[in-house]
Amino acid sequence: SKEGRPFRFSGLKSSAELDALVAEYQEDGYLPVSVNVAELSNGKLYSAIFRKLPGFWKVFWGRTPGEYQSLVGEQVALGYRVWKVQGYASSGRYAVVFHRE
Repeated sequence: SKEGRPFRFSGLKSSAELDALVAEYQEDGYLPVSVNVAELSNGKLYSAIFRKLPGFWKVFWGRTPGEYQSLVGEQVALGYRVWKVQGYASSGRYAVVFHRE
């Protein structure tokens, strides 16, 4: 885009490292709009794209199917909608991004 759309990309991180980046980037107004889980031979690594966009954004990962369903119910009741979801670990775990205006 000619307008420019600033973003930050986390690169591949451990779950704890990505958790810390979510908190750090949020202080600068960058919120997670996408999350990805890479299943590698040495374990799972996580990455995210952060943007300064309107509304409220939340990201979760590592949820079982049952936890994911409960989480969706809770967040929808709070006015959020599912923005992006990724199943991994043979659909045994889920990562999800929620958005609310």
